[in-house]
Amino acid sequence: MPDALLVEDQMDTKSDPGQLEWDNATVWSTANASIQSPYSVPAKFDFGRLHSLVSAQITDLEDHIWTLREDPGYFTETFDAFHEHRLEMIRGANGERDPALKRPASYLHSFIIRDIVFEAYFELFLCVTVHGEGRTALH
Repeated sequence: MPDALLVEDQMDTKSDPGQLEWDNATVWSTANASIQSPYSVPAKFDFGRLHSLVSAQITDLEDHIWTLREDPGYFTETFDAFHEHRLEMIRGANGERDPALKRPASYLHSFIIRDIVFEAYFELFLCVTVHGEGRTALH
């Protein structure tokens, strides 16, 4: 199309095509179904299975707490993992260390031990609460 026609008022314009209409049946496919299936509501929710999974998690957390108390090697591994992932260990924008690291090591260690114990017992508390609620829902 010549440039002169683009600026003229006599150019033939077409009307608005209107809104596109989508038919969900044509858009849905097997690939979409397989992608969406993990996130969809199951046809029948199995509360018994959920109850047994929470029971297994409670047993796992109880074992974790008991092992923290009884196995110094396990406690050391857990302590090292918590220590390594503390925010205080990340250097600032200018490469400076967190002020908490300038204090005695026992200062940071006390927070790490508190977090290890709190996280273990809090997770256990949550699971026991969910387990109790699930038991009342099943009966």
